[in-house]
Amino acid sequence: MLDVVRHIIINDSGITGLISPESVVAQLRDQGGALPCIMLQKDGVDTSDSKSQTSGIDDHTVYVHVFAESWDEANTLQRAVRSVIDGYSGNVSIGEIEYAVEAIRFVTDNDDWYDANEGVSTIVCQYSVKEKRNAATIATNSPNVYHISRVMSSAQWDDVADTYIPSRGLQVFKDTGTGELWPWVIGDGESVLSALAVYTSSGGSGGGPIAIIDVTGLQSALGSKATPTDITNAISALKDGVSTSGDTLQKLYNLIISQSEEVTVADIAARNALNITSPTRVLVLDDGDGRWAYYRSTSTGVNANYIKLSDPDLLNAVMTAAQIKSAYESNSDTNAFTNALLAKLNGIANGATANATDAQLRDRSTHTGTQAISTISGLQDALDGKAAYTHTHLLS
Repeated sequence: MLDVVRHIIINDSGITGLISPESVVAQLRDQGGALPCIMLQKDGVDTSDSKSQTSGIDDHTVYVHVFAESWDEANTLQRAVRSVIDGYSGNVSIGEIEYAVEAIRFVTDNDDWYDANEGVSTIVCQYSVKEKRNAATIATNSPNVYHISRVMSSAQWDDVADTYIPSRGLQVFKDTGTGELWPWVIGDGESVLSALAVYTSSGGSGGGPIAIIDVTGLQSALGSKATPTDITNAISALKDGVSTSGDTLQKLYNLIISQSEEVTVADIAARNALNITSPTRVLVLDDGDGRWAYYRSTSTGVNANYIKLSDPDLLNAVMTAAQIKSAYESNSDTNAFTNALLAKLNGIANGATANATDAQLRDRSTHTGTQAISTISGLQDALDGKAAYTHTHLLS
C-alpha cells in the first residue's frame, strides 16, 4: 500500500514543486541524504473481518515522515501532503496492477522534533488507508485489458456489469487473483455482463476457446507466419544435405577458406597441372628465371588462365634506382651523401675536436697554460750565455 500512497504524492504537481519524486521513499531514509525528504512507513493492516462474514475492506495504517532543514519547511510540506491524500478516493494504476482506494483519512499529527546533531526537523503524521479487497476495476493504462477478480461480492459484480466496453472487437479479461486471461469477442456498446455471461455461469472457469474466424484479422495474421514444415525445409536448405548440424559449420568454414585458397608449386609446369575449382592464388618458386612469381587464376580446370600479381622484376620495375634516389633527396632537410663527403669524413681522426683554422690555432694570444723551456728551440743556449741577476763586480 505504500506504493499507492507514494504514487498519489509524486503525481501531484503542487508537491513535486516542493520536493523531487526521488526524495519520496518507503521504509528507509538515507541519514545525511538530501533534504527535504518524505519517508512512508506501514504499521499493519486491519481486515475488519467478523464472525459471520469476511470484510471487503483492508484498513492500512500508514505513517508519513517529513524531514527538512527547518520546522517551517517541514510543516509546509506535510500540509501539502495532507491536502493531497487526506480524503482521497478512487482507483490507482501502477503498471498493470490497479488498486481501489475507498478512502484515505488523516488520523493524527503523531510527533515532531528537531535533531540538533543532524540539523533536521521531523514531522510525523498518521493516516488510515482503506482499500477495497478483491474489487473489480477497469485498467486505465491498458484499454483492451479488463481486470476481473474471481472472488467478488454481488455488489462488486454489479459494478462490473454496468461497465460498458468502448469498442467492438477482441477484449481481454484478467483474473487479478490468478493472473489468468480470457479473451472475448463483443459487439458495439455491449456490457461486461453480457460479454461474460458464460464466464459467470460456469463459476469463473471461462467459456472455452474462441474460434479463429471469430477474431478479426487473426487468420490473415497467422497465414503470414512460418509453419513447422517451413522451418524444417529452411534448415534442410541451410544444411544442403549435410547429415549433422555440426558439419554445417565446417562446410561454411570450408567455403570461406576456398574463397581465399593459396597453393605453392615448384614451377610453371606444376602450376598448369593444377585442377583449379575456385579462385586460387599460386606462388611459383621458379618462374623460369630462377626467381619466384605470384599468380591468380582467372578460370577453372587444368591449364587454367592466370594473371601475374607480382615477381622481383615487377617490383624492381616500379622505380629505378635513380628515381628512388631522386625521390628520397627531394624531401626537405635531405641531401645526397657523395663519395667526396665520404672521403672527407674518413680524413678526420677518431676523437678529433678541431674547431678553428690553422692560423687561429697558431696565434699565441689564444694559448693558455705554461710551456717548458726545452720545447723552445735555442732558448736554453741563449739563457746560458747570460749572467745571473745575482752576479756582482767589485770596483777598484
